[in-house]
Amino acid sequence: MTLDSDATAVASLALGALALPLADVLLARKRSLLGAQLTRERRGSYLAFATGLTIAIALLFTLASDGTGLPLDPNQPLATFDGLSRFLGAVTLGTALLTVLSTNRYLAGAGTRHGEYYALLLASLLGLVLLPACTHMVSLYLALELASVPGYALAGIRRDSPRGSEAALKAFLAGSVSSAVLLYGAALLYGATGELALLEIGLALDPGEPLALLGGGLVLIGLAGKLAIVPFHQWSPDTFEGAPVGVVAFLATAWKIAVLGALVRVLTLALAPAEEAFQAVLWALAALSMTLGNLAALVQRNTKRMFAYAGLAHLGYVVLGLRVGGAEGTAAVLFFLLAYAPAALGTFAAISALARDGRESDRLEDLAGLFRRQPLLALALAVCVFSLIGVPGTAGFVAKFQLFSVSLSQGVAAGDTGLVLLTALALANVALSAVFYLRVPVALFMREDSGTGPGGTPGSLDRAVLAGCAWAVLILGIAPQDAGVIVPGGDLLRLAQGAAGALY
Repeated sequence: MTLDSDATAVASLALGALALPLADVLLARKRSLLGAQLTRERRGSYLAFATGLTIAIALLFTLASDGTGLPLDPNQPLATFDGLSRFLGAVTLGTALLTVLSTNRYLAGAGTRHGEYYALLLASLLGLVLLPACTHMVSLYLALELASVPGYALAGIRRDSPRGSEAALKAFLAGSVSSAVLLYGAALLYGATGELALLEIGLALDPGEPLALLGGGLVLIGLAGKLAIVPFHQWSPDTFEGAPVGVVAFLATAWKIAVLGALVRVLTLALAPAEEAFQAVLWALAALSMTLGNLAALVQRNTKRMFAYAGLAHLGYVVLGLRVGGAEGTAAVLFFLLAYAPAALGTFAAISALARDGRESDRLEDLAGLFRRQPLLALALAVCVFSLIGVPGTAGFVAKFQLFSVSLSQGVAAGDTGLVLLTALALANVALSAVFYLRVPVALFMREDSGTGPGGTPGSLDRAVLAGCAWAVLILGIAPQDAGVIVPGGDLLRLAQGAAGALY
């Protein structure tokens, strides 16, 4: 049954988050295990294996779900497991699993306690998996906070790093304000409709009532702040720069995907009657995010900050799909998120793989001449960057083509000049993004080694994660309709359409 599979997936993450600190304490008291001396690095490897196994179990149960839309509790439908939650839950869990695999060696070099890191990651992941399934304002807020609070601690997990403390503080302050705004918006919606369930809010909402519009607008602002959509983005580049690269990979992929799932729920269920009233807001958010994100990325030399600003631009493309709305627009957004995940994860996995003793290769100069030192790693990183640009033959091209073609056709068919102009702006921004993205392959293949980087040597798991990301990017770009090698069942475009259809 769907309920059994999804409930088991959630329970496995919860048990893992509770059991991992205990396992860390027990392993720390032992001198040897299985006949081998239990060093700090080996203990970290055991904890990483336990975390990866927990996530893998949750992922398998999520994939086993048939997504028929059963509520977690029929008597109080706070969360409903349907095609949308299954699709985004699987993508979130998959990216988190690859993040765990790619950060074990980095944590050992940085001297970070593995038990704390993995327990916080599992706790945050539990909230993220629940987020796309939430159909009630109370459960949505609680899941968002469950995901957020461990995320703040993860950003500052390196206590010896002043930049890490700054990253955690800025994420905490911005996240707290966003949560308060969202909660106040939910209270106003309750005052206007007398309901807290998203579907019931949508049925009772009067788009002509100022209180309802104000409440809906504040909920959107709260979620936009959590996502760092422009103009609520100020915390994101600083947090990305100061946080450990594994945390950055988690925030840039699993975090954004799950919170966007909650935003899709709110727009399609609670705020559907006021769609016309919020179209101008979505238009402005999309235009600002894609344009300011790409312009700011042009002047960055730190790769983590550059990819942070580039991520803002990609959020702008996603909001464009939300502006389109309907089953087609939502399906294009879901496939876009699926295609974005391995490309973004691969770029940060490369930075993590080159780290040494906690020092990261987070400057463009550190990547100079990498092809001569690590040819396979350089090729995998280049493939991921090309996908972020949208080069034909990669997942990014297929995702952008789907999204822009849907938005353009809908705009022309409906005579929506604003949507057509926004699509044209998105295409111009894709061309603009190539200017800074191409600096990465230029450094990889055409520059001499500066000798200033950390000079870390990738481990076997690092290479496997990078190869897997590049492989997924190419498979999704070449044959998205026949990708059974990634997900049993194959046609990922159709899976995205089916997940979107659960809302309409």
